[in-house]
Amino acid sequence: MPRKYDVKDTKLSQDSSSIEGSVSERVQNSIHESSTSSALFLVAAAIGVVVARYVQYLWPTQAVLKGQPASIVVTYIFALLVIGLWIFSKSNRCTNRAATLFLGSIGLSWFVHLLLAYWHGDNFNHTAWLVLPFLTLLWFKWPTQKDVVIALRAFGWTVAIVLITMRVLEIIGVTEVLYTSPELIGFEEKNYWLPLANVSGIDGRWPGPYGHNGDTGAMAALLIIVGAGLRRWSGTAFITVGVITLLLTSTRVANVAAVSGIAILFLCTDSRFTRKVSLVWRTAIGFSGVALVLIVMLSQSTSLTGRTTIWPAFIDAWLDSPLTGAGTTGFANTEGLTQVYFHAHNLFLDDLTRNGVIGLAFQSLVLVIAVTVTVKAAKRKVALPLALLVGFITIGMTQVPNDWIHPSVFSFLVFLGAILGFERSPIRKELL
Repeated sequence: MPRKYDVKDTKLSQDSSSIEGSVSERVQNSIHESSTSSALFLVAAAIGVVVARYVQYLWPTQAVLKGQPASIVVTYIFALLVIGLWIFSKSNRCTNRAATLFLGSIGLSWFVHLLLAYWHGDNFNHTAWLVLPFLTLLWFKWPTQKDVVIALRAFGWTVAIVLITMRVLEIIGVTEVLYTSPELIGFEEKNYWLPLANVSGIDGRWPGPYGHNGDTGAMAALLIIVGAGLRRWSGTAFITVGVITLLLTSTRVANVAAVSGIAILFLCTDSRFTRKVSLVWRTAIGFSGVALVLIVMLSQSTSLTGRTTIWPAFIDAWLDSPLTGAGTTGFANTEGLTQVYFHAHNLFLDDLTRNGVIGLAFQSLVLVIAVTVTVKAAKRKVALPLALLVGFITIGMTQVPNDWIHPSVFSFLVFLGAILGFERSPIRKELL
């Protein structure tokens, strides 16, 4: 007897075929995206900028190829890798006008600072030539938010591995802690809080893989912000490594930067944790935390470890050439504090003194656009870009993390965060 035709069987068969087709299509798309994603060349750039800075610390002056030090050679090796991966990445030209304006402002600032360096007769290395090509590559194959998150994780893991590796190599005797004079060690032990001094075996503050406790501490602060802004266990790992590094370096402004970034995340993110606390209380807690760290820092040194005593000397140097600045060559040819310290220990004053009103104006243009973009992103509950920018600017109050000519490990991280801010559809699984 023939089987009776059942509409339900036919519908079930159609649904099953539809599901199988959908799954197959998703798998194929996933494979295609993983092999052509912009994340690949962005990850290579993120790893390269961190590794090159570490190589610069290990072999600062030794020429390895045609008179060039190892850090420049490594940078160009990674640049070739970035170009190779970029070629196989899918095309996704940047259509966001604000993003185009941001990239253009960075390129313009680079060009102006390079012209001023020529004008002053200042030296610069060949990594400067990589900035504009990288911006161009990025514009033609603009990354998605997921690409940027992957690159941020790669950056964070590379920094964490470098920090851990450096300390392990020092402990087992493969490398030595950078030499610090006994007088400076005594000063640091007297004036800084060093809770891990007895267990770490380090005299004074740890210089770390960036050659100076200020730079290493600054990197640790930004690593903490990245860890606090990203989900999953990698965020916890970043925070742990960052906090230990901050305790070893005892960098005051880095402490302020870390707390400021976390305060922004606490204030502007939308998560199960932040929903339990009202906006008023989050604001009060965030500002109180930053204020407390500031008070502690200023109570330990009202002169910001002598920075307020050297700033007037740099202002005087700027007044001699207010429009174009004195340049690095001008610092070297003058006597006094500008020659001794060689940079103003302030991102804005240093650029003003070195490159005049012209240089500071173009630096400010980049930062104003970055602030505008990241504030808008924070209003959409994507707070990590603003948190990183606030951390960067806070560090810049007493340090010079970027010269606007060469690729910088600090500015690259903030640059990634700013790109994240252009995306209008946040990935809640990836971001707080």
